[in-house]
Amino acid sequence: MLRQQREVSGRLNMVIDAVLLCLAWYLAYWLRTIWYVPVMGAAAQIYPFEEYNWLFVVIVPVGLISLRSAGFYSRPLVPSRRLTSWQLGKGCLWTAAALIFAMWFFRQGATIARLVVPLFAVISFALITLKEELFRSWRTSVMGRGLIQRRLILLGSPEATAQLREALSREGYGELMVVAELE
Repeated sequence: MLRQQREVSGRLNMVIDAVLLCLAWYLAYWLRTIWYVPVMGAAAQIYPFEEYNWLFVVIVPVGLISLRSAGFYSRPLVPSRRLTSWQLGKGCLWTAAALIFAMWFFRQGATIARLVVPLFAVISFALITLKEELFRSWRTSVMGRGLIQRRLILLGSPEATAQLREALSREGYGELMVVAELE
């Protein structure tokens, strides 16, 4: 039951992250249209967003795979901020590198503004961090803790229940509350 609940929660997080990655790509484009930086011969006007749409096919799967391979979806329920930032940073940078490779591979480097990809990396990191902080504040609130905390009764010898309690905490099931230990 707990594994199923964690899997559903992980899939929901992946869907939300996919939407946030797409939003970050659009916001990076929009920000570049209003923010002209004359570096290395950059043009003041950039191509319309339709020239950028095809990269959604790269962003969503590569972004989710890179976040998953960085361990972002296999963290404890309330992970440390440092761990979250490290894994999210790796995932966002790998996604940006994949975008650069896709633009090079499909010879689209001339139509895509160069500043959009670094802006995407920063904005996607910021949006997913904001989502994680909102979820974290809800999980640690009194109401959220009461809804997600499962109650458990351990049956067995004191040695066996201590061993089970240790295994549960080691596996990241910190949301369990042992209400009784019975022999």
